[in-house]
Amino acid sequence: MYILSKSSILKLVGKDADRILQVMSTNDFLKISIGQIVYACLLTPQSKFVADFFAYKISDDAFLIEIQHHLMKAFIDAFVKTKLLFKVVLEETNFVPIFYPSDPSGNLKLQYLGNDPRFDGAHRAVVYKEDVGLQSDDLEYRDLMLNKGVAYGDFLTNKSFILEYGFDKLNAISFNKGCYIGQEMIARAKHMNLVQKSLIVFCCSQEHSNNQGNVTVVSSEIREHVVLRDVNGDKMGQIVAVSRDKKTCLIQLKNQFPPQSFSILDEDNQIWFAVVVP
Repeated sequence: MYILSKSSILKLVGKDADRILQVMSTNDFLKISIGQIVYACLLTPQSKFVADFFAYKISDDAFLIEIQHHLMKAFIDAFVKTKLLFKVVLEETNFVPIFYPSDPSGNLKLQYLGNDPRFDGAHRAVVYKEDVGLQSDDLEYRDLMLNKGVAYGDFLTNKSFILEYGFDKLNAISFNKGCYIGQEMIARAKHMNLVQKSLIVFCCSQEHSNNQGNVTVVSSEIREHVVLRDVNGDKMGQIVAVSRDKKTCLIQLKNQFPPQSFSILDEDNQIWFAVVVP
């Protein structure tokens, strides 16, 4: 169980609640049932990342919106720009979200519970803030998401193209719904195979490589934003996130470089070796 105190829960209420989410975001909100949770993104008109969020459908005309604190202003700004066309209101709540990697356990009184649409067997729920106090598992949750290859954290910006961060593999995008902000470039890139980068999980080790290249060696300083280059100096990709123990990192790798064991150079000419996590 992970208590996510760095995320907030908003309540979207009104007869047009599903329709405004349909227009604002990447997923299809017109085909879901009460009790279902949807994962989706907001995009710029140029199809770049604005925010990601979960929407719990709690009644025919209401959703709970789970969103990270640092993305909430962007979500509210997008809502304000769109709401004039719809009969909806957005309210604050006293809820905190919880993530369960498997079946829910513990003695917390859950107010809402549903399946996490990204992973088989995982669940999300909400509880009242007073039931969890100051407990927070956000850092542990970030490392868990990193190990699963999920783009989670503040490294996503309005320059990030979500197909290069694997959001389509997380059930965050419907390619069959009607128009939404940023749809055109997403649809074109997907159907014309124009996605140039992939987000891949790599494990790191201090051990020496053997002849088969199955063991990994890394430089002593594993850090985010390091540009990775091959022996010819060509850019292969970039480290976008690193676990707290520095044993795992997310690398955004250009698709012409297959994910496997390889040696690379960072900008300080240090040799890096990395192996993809199966």
